[in-house]
Amino acid sequence: MMYFVGTSSTILARTLARRSPVASSSRLGLRFESNAASPIKSTHYRITLRRSGIGMPAKTNRILESLGLKKRLQSVYRPIGPEAAGAILAVKELVHVDNVRRLSADNELGTDMVSDEEAVWVNEADEVVDAGKSSRKAPRGYKVVGNLIDAERDEMIRKGTL
Repeated sequence: MMYFVGTSSTILARTLARRSPVASSSRLGLRFESNAASPIKSTHYRITLRRSGIGMPAKTNRILESLGLKKRLQSVYRPIGPEAAGAILAVKELVHVDNVRRLSADNELGTDMVSDEEAVWVNEADEVVDAGKSSRKAPRGYKVVGNLIDAERDEMIRKGTL
């Protein structure tokens, strides 16, 4: 059941939160707790444009542009906050939203800070949803491993006499 009370970020948090109630006994009866023992909170929204803005009112297209969405199936990451939540609610029919967090660069990856495109993003279940820009790139270049036609020439190249 969804309640539409409060600010737009509260509404979005209630609609996007995936908490399953866990019953526990107490003196007063049953209470509900989150199912995670020590949850690591999501810090960003992963916003994916599912439907095109063609034919939509100009205001809708401006909102998509302000979110940074230009192409279908493009994903952008925005910090959780009331501005992003209001923009998402305005175009909720066109986008898909996931709560994600960025793997911290200092202790989990061992590298310096990287941009949002190159970062690794995980969801609330600690599943990688985006492994970064380097994982999407095709391998570049080639490596000469030898000359299969002429063994003498291959040996001369390896020795550096040619």
